[in-house]
Amino acid sequence: MKNTKKQALGLALVLLFSVTGQIFAETEVKEDKKDPAKVETQAPKKEEAKKDAKEEVKKDTKEDAKKEEAKEEVFKDIKGNWAEKLIAESKGYGIANESKDFQPEKAITRGEFAVGLVQGLNLGLGQRQSKDFKDVKDTDWYAADINIATAHEIIFGRGDGNFDPNATITRQEAFSMLARTLDKQKANLAVLDQFKDKKEIDSWAQEACAIMVEKNLVKGRPEGLAPKAEISRAEAVQLINQLAGLK
Repeated sequence: MKNTKKQALGLALVLLFSVTGQIFAETEVKEDKKDPAKVETQAPKKEEAKKDAKEEVKKDTKEDAKKEEAKEEVFKDIKGNWAEKLIAESKGYGIANESKDFQPEKAITRGEFAVGLVQGLNLGLGQRQSKDFKDVKDTDWYAADINIATAHEIIFGRGDGNFDPNATITRQEAFSMLARTLDKQKANLAVLDQFKDKKEIDSWAQEACAIMVEKNLVKGRPEGLAPKAEISRAEAVQLINQLAGLK
């Protein structure tokens, strides 16, 4: 009987300690949750993690922007040029022959102009027959586009079997090439009367110059139409772009 009482007492004590310990444990957990010091310590860590994440995103965004800017930079020397946007968007119509320097104010050559015209108008050879020039080799970088231009009867050469691709092109020569890409029409030569240097226009180029003026593709310069003057690469890109808008 005494043993039974002792066992019962021992069991009661065990249960008491068990329940008391659980209550203390729960109280400790609740206190921890409410402990401002502990909450304050955890908060900065979360804020720092968010800040670091934001900084990482900003860094990645800047790096991506630099990469995209590098991709978009077609030429290194057109910044600030009056035709910068047009040259960049058109990639210069192939005039610079894959060079990173476009040299926008450089006088364009006959070969370069032929390349720009063919690529700007997206012309192809098709079934047309091209003409060979004595001074244009198949290995020349502009040869393929010159062949296409001759097939479309845009260029005819100098008349002695040569094209003279490395010579700078005059405005009246360029206007003639451009006009030949348009539908044939009767030109109104009277529109040339507004230019004080109209007598300088060669007879073979008068109709082409008149068409260019009528189409509002050419406005002239302070000195007049300047038919014998050279054309810069930037001006060539602008002319080809305007012509493409009429096609």
